[in-house]
Amino acid sequence: MALRGRVAAAAMLAAALCARPAAGASPLAAGGSMSEWDRAGDVQETGGDDADGRVIRVAVAADARETGTAVVSMNYRLEVGPETRVIPFTVLLFAPAHVEEISARVDGEVVPVRLTQAGAPRLEGEIELSAALASSGEVSLEVAYPITDAVREEGAGVRVALPMLAVDWAPAEARPGMFQAEVTLPEGMQAREIFPVTPTGGSTPGVARASLQVLPAVVQVRARPEGSLGLSLPGVLELLVLIVVIACGMVGLRFVRRAAR
Repeated sequence: MALRGRVAAAAMLAAALCARPAAGASPLAAGGSMSEWDRAGDVQETGGDDADGRVIRVAVAADARETGTAVVSMNYRLEVGPETRVIPFTVLLFAPAHVEEISARVDGEVVPVRLTQAGAPRLEGEIELSAALASSGEVSLEVAYPITDAVREEGAGVRVALPMLAVDWAPAEARPGMFQAEVTLPEGMQAREIFPVTPTGGSTPGVARASLQVLPAVVQVRARPEGSLGLSLPGVLELLVLIVVIACGMVGLRFVRRAAR
C-alpha cells in the first residue's frame, strides 16, 4: 500500500509541473501489454498558453458493465479565451485499449472533432469552437467515446482500464475533487482497488467512485464478486509480510523463554 501511495504521489507531482510531452515522445512503446496498465499511475500532462483556456473541473461517468468495450462520458468545465477557436486534447492509449471515435458537445451544441494523430500509443486532436462559444468565457464540454478491451476478466473478478481524454490546458487550480469519476461495474462486482485516484463514497456494489486533484492518464479499477475476500497481489504480499513478522516474533519469544529457564 505504501508503494502505491508513493507512486500516486509522484504522479500528482508530475501533473503539477504541467509540462506537455515533446512531440513524438511516448510514455509507452507501441504494442505494449496489459501489464502496462499497472504502471499507468501517470497523470495526463497538460500545457499550452493560459490565454487559450484553463480546466476548472472534470467529471467522468463510465459504463463498464460488459466484458470488452466500455463507454466513457466526460464533462469538462472550461475557461476559454476570447481568441480561442479550438480545444486541443490528448488520449494516451494503454495497450490493448483502443479508441476509434470521439463525439463532443460544447454548451449542448454538437461540434466537430478532428484527429491530428491517430493510433498507438496516443491520440491527439482538436475540438472546434465557434466564435460565439469562445466568447462566452466559461463553457461546458461533453465528450464521449467507446474503449475496446477496457474490461477484462481477471480470475473471478474483472479489471477495468479507462484512458482519459485530457484537454491540453493547465488546471485553473489543482484542488481536491477537481477530477471525479464514477464507473459502473458488471453486476455483482465490488471495487477492491481504484488507481491512481482516491476512492470516495464507500464501497458500493456495482459502482466505483473516486476523485483526484489533477487529471490522471487512466482510471483503473479492480473488482471482485461481492462478498469475496478479493485480495490483490499487493494485498497478498502485505499479508505474507505480516505472517513472516508474526512467525519471527513467535520464534523470538520461544527463544527468550528457553534462555530464561
